[in-house]
Amino acid sequence: MLNTPAILQSKLDALNLTQFINEPTRYLPKAVNTGTLIDIILTNLPSKYTCAVFNQDLSDHCLIACIRNGSAVKRPPLITVKCCLKHFSEQAFLIDLAGVSWKDIDLIPSVEDACFFFLNAFLTILNKHAPFKKCITRNRCNPWFSPDLTALNQHISIEQSP
Repeated sequence: MLNTPAILQSKLDALNLTQFINEPTRYLPKAVNTGTLIDIILTNLPSKYTCAVFNQDLSDHCLIACIRNGSAVKRPPLITVKCCLKHFSEQAFLIDLAGVSWKDIDLIPSVEDACFFFLNAFLTILNKHAPFKKCITRNRCNPWFSPDLTALNQHISIEQSP
């Protein structure tokens, strides 16, 4: 007859797996001191798990528990840059645009330099009236929380409000 525990152990060693439960998990009612190991918990990283066997009197099978040590990986916050239009005054913006001497573009011989002059003048005025604001979003939504689910949730909230 083959030694099946030795064959199983050689297969586990070949796959770099560790068996956590080493105590018997089922006791026979007729023979009190004899038990068999019928539960298998395998892992390739034993340091990340804690396992235990709890003997209970209600059943001939012991309760086993396996806990994975560690915590969820925190995702970094999402940083977005937005143009802040909260205090934007269209009249002041148009006055500042009119105050720039756009005739100077005709005097610039190079197209690249003329484009640089235009962008520099326009973006300076735009940043003055609608500055960029850095927004940090923490606890971003989960991938399973889709836009359809958000719309459904808002629809339910509207129906339930008085």
